[in-house]
Amino acid sequence: MRIWRFTCFSLLFGFLLSSVPELTGSAELKIAVEFGTTIRINTSAGKTPQCKVCIRPNTQQLCQSSVVLRSDTLLDFSCSQPENVFTVQIISDNVIYNIEPKEHKALQKFNRTFIWNLKPPATKSLHLNFSSTGLLQIQPTDSCPDKHVYMLAVENVSIGRFCQNGTIRQVDVRNAGKLSLEVSGGRALDKKFIGVSLGRLINSLANFHVVLPEKSSTQDFFAPNAFPENTETMWYFTVPQTYYTDVHILSYTVPTCLQPENIPTMKYTWQGKEPLVKLMNVSQPSVEPGNFNLSIKNCKMSGPQPPSQGLMVHFQISAIKRSKGLHGIPKAQEEEEDPHTYVYIDETLVYSHLLNYDAEKEEYKEATTDESDPPLSAPALPVRNAENLVTKSNALLDNELCGYVQGQSTTSGSPKTSEEEGNYETRLCV
Repeated sequence: MRIWRFTCFSLLFGFLLSSVPELTGSAELKIAVEFGTTIRINTSAGKTPQCKVCIRPNTQQLCQSSVVLRSDTLLDFSCSQPENVFTVQIISDNVIYNIEPKEHKALQKFNRTFIWNLKPPATKSLHLNFSSTGLLQIQPTDSCPDKHVYMLAVENVSIGRFCQNGTIRQVDVRNAGKLSLEVSGGRALDKKFIGVSLGRLINSLANFHVVLPEKSSTQDFFAPNAFPENTETMWYFTVPQTYYTDVHILSYTVPTCLQPENIPTMKYTWQGKEPLVKLMNVSQPSVEPGNFNLSIKNCKMSGPQPPSQGLMVHFQISAIKRSKGLHGIPKAQEEEEDPHTYVYIDETLVYSHLLNYDAEKEEYKEATTDESDPPLSAPALPVRNAENLVTKSNALLDNELCGYVQGQSTTSGSPKTSEEEGNYETRLCV
């Protein structure tokens, strides 16, 4: 009986040791730090700091739960697997030139975040060219298949989270900002080049330049989290010439505005046409050809409001290929993997005298330091009568939507009643 108890104790003790290997042994790392770079090693959130990181500046060893490195340093950890306890931040300051991410081999096992602090001159904005990566915007809680997540913040406001291989090719930011890249531990850094150049000062918080692919597709986009009041965000959409676009709002909230007539709206602009303004609880433009801009501007709010009642918009842009069908009535090609079928009159047949524009595809123009070249300029577009698709307005009428609004979705087509449009709440002006 005594032998059995001793054996059980030995097995239990061995199991406990094997289950917490990061708390035993030690590890030594030699960290190379480039000029202008700072490396921070911190205990992971939620981890008990039972493992220490130690520096030997002279003969005396200094051990603590975090370190900040600005030059080459030899580190000792009091556990054999510090990557299970610590995370790493690699920070570059005052970035106004091209970004070339560089791996730190000694830190590859750690969850690490590469941070580039953006600081353009007061009279300039920064153009971030993502042509080599492409960005796909995701929900704040989503992750990416390749374990690389980009994050962009401007003026301490989160502009969004992104994966690689998307349709966003360029982002313009005003004032100071921060571009981050989170890479999971054990995953080699994908060293995608990011072009950075100076441009003319912009009025909006950020401009997104999107190039839609030449195939039927649906792209999701999100307004910035904690959208500041009196601030605007712009999207520039380049659409293939043989495609139409639909816009769907999937969910939204708008705040209570100090001046109800300034409630946030979706403002669309096609070249050569007057801006088209749509409230968020009605159908958005559908079956529209050509490149277009979309802007969303927050109002001056009536006072502090909970985050759940701030401005939030989740919308989709769907691109559908147009082709000529039987008797000149085109519909979406059946071979396209698109759940919707669209039947309509081909405007190139009915309004051919209005659609005589250059068929050559506008090539994507990367931003340069020349202030005279506006980024991603659009080609000339046709002028059409689209009153049946969208609502023109320069000011909201009496008793228009003015207070807190929350909605889930809208669909393209003719205007719907509130029951048909989706779930949302409204308050009317009094």
